[in-house]
Amino acid sequence: MDKKVKEQIAINAANEWCRCFKCDGRVNVTGCACDKDKRLTCHKWYDGYRTALLALEDDKVTIKEE
Repeated sequence: MDKKVKEQIAINAANEWCRCFKCDGRVNVTGCACDKDKRLTCHKWYDGYRTALLALEDDKVTIKEE
């Protein structure tokens, strides 16, 4: 699995976990507009994103092609 695919999986996982569809589009801590492409997001979304990326990099989780 290449890096671009892993990145998209992590973004999708974070969106599902964080329930962004209920968000007002503002980062509460800074007041900035949420911008996932620049990783300018709330802590909850970013935590989900990083957790998914870490899981995809873990040899115990990643499916190895033989």
